[in-house]
Amino acid sequence: MIAAQAPLGVYATLASARAALPAAEAAAAARLMPDLQPLLASDDMQEGLRAFVGRRPGAFTGK
Repeated sequence: MIAAQAPLGVYATLASARAALPAAEAAAAARLMPDLQPLLASDDMQEGLRAFVGRRPGAFTGK
């Protein structure tokens, strides 16, 4: 199920989780917005919205 999601989002989620382990929650929270901004501007974000509205699985490209 995770592998079918947008690759950039999966990578960002994993990076955030890895940052939270050694440094604590505050470090992950501090990185959240800088990590999230490029994702919001990605082609995958647009595809995710179109897929959601069209009630279909997304066809993500990692861009």
